[in-house]
Amino acid sequence: MKKILLVDDSGLILRSIKVMIEESYEVVMAVSGKTAMAALERGKPDLIFLDYEMPEMNGIETMNAIRAVDAYKEIPIVFLSGADTPDVVEMINNAGCDGYILKPTTKEAMLETINRIIGQ
Repeated sequence: MKKILLVDDSGLILRSIKVMIEESYEVVMAVSGKTAMAALERGKPDLIFLDYEMPEMNGIETMNAIRAVDAYKEIPIVFLSGADTPDVVEMINNAGCDGYILKPTTKEAMLETINRIIGQ
């Protein structure tokens, strides 16, 4: 079973997305960039969903930390964000990620994105 790492500072978002995809994927959750790095050390996921706006380390900083490690730099990263202003969307698109999903999201959007990037 393919592994998905969800990184978001909202426990509610983490739990709701986990429920959407846990039938088809192993789900690991992290509440910050720091805990995401620790989760990576325990096992490499096939895909990372990363909140854009988090305290301490935002999504771009977390993505840069992940991609700075040779063993993790090829893991696809999709940003999750509740902000859809043109400047935020432009920053996300220019960050070099593999996709972007607006929160709140749907099960269909999550599964379609996962299937498009890593297959079933």
